[in-house]
Amino acid sequence: MDGAYMRENTVERTFVPYQNIREADAMYSKKILRVVEMKEKQNHPLYFPITRMTYPGGIGVQPQRSRVNLLYLIYNVGILGEQYDLHTGALIEDTTIYDIRYPVYKLNPSDITNWHRLPMEKDDPEREDLLSYFETIQEADPDGNLIDVTIPARLEDTREMDKLWIWEEWVFDKQRSVMDVRIIAI
Repeated sequence: MDGAYMRENTVERTFVPYQNIREADAMYSKKILRVVEMKEKQNHPLYFPITRMTYPGGIGVQPQRSRVNLLYLIYNVGILGEQYDLHTGALIEDTTIYDIRYPVYKLNPSDITNWHRLPMEKDDPEREDLLSYFETIQEADPDGNLIDVTIPARLEDTREMDKLWIWEEWVFDKQRSVMDVRIIAI
């Protein structure tokens, strides 16, 4: 049981599809780069938990489940293509059946508003290092002196990633007389 009572009506929700917009009906269109601060109080459900939390499954109604934040989910599922069991939350090691990787594009960091995208191949080794960073640690050399060593580190702790950039397109549909917002990229 997840909460005070069993969920019966909204066990699995279906998504509401976007309305199709024809080019002839679009009167106004504007692309916007928006920055979402993850440390703001209203965005805390997207930012926390910092590391993966796994709740043990009990005997009976309570299933084993795990909780991750949005950036961890985007990196591990979207970029690396990892698959998790829906019921237990455990990582599925055999990815030959489910090799689903979403398209990832190389962007020029000096020009983030450049809409030209260079696709990154699924087997590209740079794909795993896309959100990695370099960490400096101190190690002792054979003489006993401490030296600084820079090592690559994978994204396990998302504490430093506190902003999310979202590219949106705002379109006014004259047929329905509404302003629609479509997310282009995160």
